[in-house]
Amino acid sequence: DVHHGARPGTRRWPGLHLPMTKGAFVRKPSRGYIMLEGAIGGAMVAVAVFSMLVNLADGRTRNVIGGRDVIASQLALDKVEMQRARGFGNTATGCAAGETIQNQGVYTRDCVPAGCAAQTMFGVTVQCERITVTVGYNTSVGPRSVTVVSEVYQ
Repeated sequence: DVHHGARPGTRRWPGLHLPMTKGAFVRKPSRGYIMLEGAIGGAMVAVAVFSMLVNLADGRTRNVIGGRDVIASQLALDKVEMQRARGFGNTATGCAAGETIQNQGVYTRDCVPAGCAAQTMFGVTVQCERITVTVGYNTSVGPRSVTVVSEVYQ
């Protein structure tokens, strides 16, 4: 019953090494851990891939929102320039609330004319009109808006 190639003084039985001297039994390592290791490794790879995809999606969302912020800013500046071009006393003409604009999305533009306090510059009193334009739009993370304020003096 002595196995060839075994240490002298041991007998080989399936799964068990029995020393011929007194002492504890030593159990041979079991097989079949490869499937468990593969499953754990696969789960780790899946978590890494998932987190990478989430980061890519978040980056894309931020880029889209940034681009839409630029469009909203341009729409607000366009309206301010249109109103300023009308000249002092005429800035209220064409200024309206709730104007809807389709430009790579739906934007709402509000134009609010208002008077402002007269100011004295270099000993001369000048009149003032204030134009406030707010452009708003909705995103996947909630509503956003851009506000531009300009003053026209005479």
